[in-house]
Amino acid sequence: MSIKSLSTAVVLALSSAASTVHATTIDFEGFPTPEGNGVFGYLASAYGFTWTGLYDEYSVVVSPNYALYFGGTPDQSHSGTNYAWTGGSGEFVMEAASFTLNSLWLRTPWATGSLDVKGYKDGVEIYSSTVVISGAYQQKIFDFVGVDKVTFYGNNIGNLLFDDVVVNETPGLPPPVPEPETYALLLAGLGLVGAFVRRRTRA
Repeated sequence: MSIKSLSTAVVLALSSAASTVHATTIDFEGFPTPEGNGVFGYLASAYGFTWTGLYDEYSVVVSPNYALYFGGTPDQSHSGTNYAWTGGSGEFVMEAASFTLNSLWLRTPWATGSLDVKGYKDGVEIYSSTVVISGAYQQKIFDFVGVDKVTFYGNNIGNLLFDDVVVNETPGLPPPVPEPETYALLLAGLGLVGAFVRRRTRA
């Protein structure tokens, strides 16, 4: 076996041993929006979800900070440049075949209020949570596992801004611990690489 092949095998083993379950964070960066001030793009169907609400597919939009909504200040996202918001109401729905909603960052540009969040599977409500939101972004953790629809309904809060939606992370799952055989394989592979390098150096 060549040094290159052996090194590749060791790297793959290391990657496998160090692998963990990773969540997907939807941060809306790169979502297409028109150029200019006061612009937005309809989210509708993106990132593996459909996003609807009071105005159907026109309910949830994505804007860049420079669009200067909500008081005209360029700081509306939680992170990055883009953020999502509900047009004219504090409600929206996200749907997919099956997913876990772990958390998202929420705020309202107007008065402090509450938000009713419910998770459904095959039309049956299996999760329910009510959270308080204000003018500052706050991370709200739900861990709704195995749902196909989550509804958000704001109680007299007007527009709802949200960002950094975390989905499909297994709640409370620790990183896998490599088996002793994996450590033995790694050590053996590294030893062989070292032996090859020494032999070539002597030659």
